[in-house]
Amino acid sequence: MTRNGALAAVVVLIGAGVLVAVAAGTGLIGGSSSAPFDDPRIAELLADRTRHWWQGGQIPMPRQVHLVYSVPEKMGAFPDPPPACPLMPPELARGLALGRATVPEGHPLHGRPVRLIDMRLRSLHLVEHIPGSVNVPWSRISESLKSGELRGTAPKTVVILYGDLYPHFDATTPFRMGGFDAFYCLEGGLTAWKAKGYPVDSNAPVAEYLRALEEEKKAVGTGRAASDPADIGPGALKALLDRGVDPLIVFVGDEATYKAGRIPGAIRVTLEEIPARFEKEPRDRLIAVYCGCCIGSAQGLSGMAVRQLRQMKFTRLLHLDGHLKAWRDQGYPVDLN
Repeated sequence: MTRNGALAAVVVLIGAGVLVAVAAGTGLIGGSSSAPFDDPRIAELLADRTRHWWQGGQIPMPRQVHLVYSVPEKMGAFPDPPPACPLMPPELARGLALGRATVPEGHPLHGRPVRLIDMRLRSLHLVEHIPGSVNVPWSRISESLKSGELRGTAPKTVVILYGDLYPHFDATTPFRMGGFDAFYCLEGGLTAWKAKGYPVDSNAPVAEYLRALEEEKKAVGTGRAASDPADIGPGALKALLDRGVDPLIVFVGDEATYKAGRIPGAIRVTLEEIPARFEKEPRDRLIAVYCGCCIGSAQGLSGMAVRQLRQMKFTRLLHLDGHLKAWRDQGYPVDLN
């Protein structure tokens, strides 16, 4: 594979977070599949007045809720949907998302935008996800609605949440409190979606990268699961560069430290310069950020820079765990002067 080919195969998917938009009932989500659309079934579901979209999108909260907690990696794999959250059958979800469902005037879902949200950990989203879905793990929903990927989402939006099966029980609370009246869980989750032969975006090199990242973290004794590949070690970053991935490497700090040694190809930007320097940069540009003033995992100037870039809606950010010291300790090359 050529360098450009590797870039297309790996980088395009890393950290991708495409918002789903639908105008006047016409979906704009990408992706296609040889699986035919079940138009009669979609029409039947839309016309069924016992369904939740005809009942204000609400279902009663059960008197007793049995909650089974699990490790974070399983937060998208609960066997049951969140309480008081209706289900959206996969065939209808696909029809709405791709603009293939004819929603008649007068129907509660007519003319509404649609947003598919992957509630799983980011690492799982990178391996495979429904095309066009935005990845916002359940724990970040409230924050995202205020200042992240979901900021500006209109309350009339049809929100469809999914995990491998079902997301965490608290996943729908921010939407309920935010005045949304049409939020659903994808019935059967990603598992049911794939069982019907519907398309998913997936990439073997990304899965290989994540396995390498996990092994590196075990080797250095951090014990952290690869829940957010934005925080990577020097070995994982070097592996990406060796595979032909070409991120924009950004050093955040003073000029003297930058000249004393930097990762090859890195540019220098101060915190104050970030808004102007990245104003016109594509928001899906892959950016690797580090600094040279500390050895923490997400502290110092680079940690602040990552947060600032996230607020600017950049979706593909890598943060070097251990910073320049960790890079040097591995014996990797540095540029001087």
